[in-house]
Amino acid sequence: MAQNFFVDELEISSPAFDDHGRIPDKHTSNGENISPALEWTGVPEGTVAFAVVVHDPDAPLVDGWTHWVAYGIPGDATGLPEGAADLVEGPHTGGEDGYSGPAPPPGHGKHHYYFWVYALNEEPDLEPGLSRRELLEAIEDSVIEQARVIGTYDNGIPQCYLGGVPGAPLLAALTLEGGGPGPLANGIHDIMRSVGALYDVEVAESYGDLAPADWVGGADCLHPVDSGYAKVAQSFADVLIP
Repeated sequence: MAQNFFVDELEISSPAFDDHGRIPDKHTSNGENISPALEWTGVPEGTVAFAVVVHDPDAPLVDGWTHWVAYGIPGDATGLPEGAADLVEGPHTGGEDGYSGPAPPPGHGKHHYYFWVYALNEEPDLEPGLSRRELLEAIEDSVIEQARVIGTYDNGIPQCYLGGVPGAPLLAALTLEGGGPGPLANGIHDIMRSVGALYDVEVAESYGDLAPADWVGGADCLHPVDSGYAKVAQSFADVLIP
């Protein structure tokens, strides 16, 4: 059976973040955990209601993680305000009704959050508390158009930073200055050069000569040199920090 694509002029955006941009902490589990404002334009003729769904397909679950199910939004609406209230809502994957902001597992990398709006040509008699799947099944025959804006979020130092290197968080915290080595890494390197001189071992002139320009690896992982320096940093920390 042929499939219809519900795409035309309907567009959705958020003043809180650009498409494919990072969602501010305010709208996540690390902040106030309130929904961002949403705006839509190009509403198709015949729209009598809207539904909104926020979904994270990157979550390590078979069906991803649903963050918001909202419906019964009037057809003359042009968006939703920040922290929108008085909506008919269903449960997020955590089990409670309402909005639940991004909370990706630490170290799981960047997640993508799809903010979908559905323009409906009729308002089905929908009871509160529908899950994402239940809602989509109920409105499938009523969708005129749909559109989405994508926000991103990551939570904490990637696991590959850790990778058995206990000092990696310390190094990451104290040396990332605009993507390059900071005072701690440079200081450790000076010590390494001094030790090398004692044993007549040649050491690279600078830390940057050891670790490449993209010294934080392409996958946000520590370069092997950084891992070694992280261990040195942790040794200093063990001695200097009570």
